[in-house]
Amino acid sequence: MTIPRMAASCPYLLDSIHAFSALHLASVETDNRASWLNHAVQYQSQACAGLSKVLPEISPPDYEPAFVSSIIIMLFAMGSRVLSLETRPLDPLSVVLEARTLMSGPAMLLSRIVEAGVDSQLDGWLCAPGGQEILEAGKHDHGSNPVESTHVLFTLHKYVPVTYGVTV
Repeated sequence: MTIPRMAASCPYLLDSIHAFSALHLASVETDNRASWLNHAVQYQSQACAGLSKVLPEISPPDYEPAFVSSIIIMLFAMGSRVLSLETRPLDPLSVVLEARTLMSGPAMLLSRIVEAGVDSQLDGWLCAPGGQEILEAGKHDHGSNPVESTHVLFTLHKYVPVTYGVTV
């Protein structure tokens, strides 16, 4: 009940839950897929708008709801591609690059939660064996800058069609 309780006081988190729920219903109720996708996109837009209002001046009480919302938004973005009514084939490399980019938001918020050391409502959700020690030791990133790594991947993506004759 932690996340629903959190969502009761954070409209953007509630909107992201509604968006993901509507996306799920689009996958289950194929006869009403278009309608559910429409609802999902409306809630997703509201969730993104609400979260973007909070992020510029985010404070410790907002870290956890923003973290959960950003995870749901990331999952929505990845899942909506599969359920899309478009018939255009997915470029697998673009999907991987988009996922990596989308993960940077939750990663930043998780690091804020860990740094702040506040009493976490998500303690049971965020625990991982040795997780704190790994983060503090810096072994999670192998010394690379995540922004630079992402730019390198995008640069490589430009050369894939040329090198392998793939149409993107």
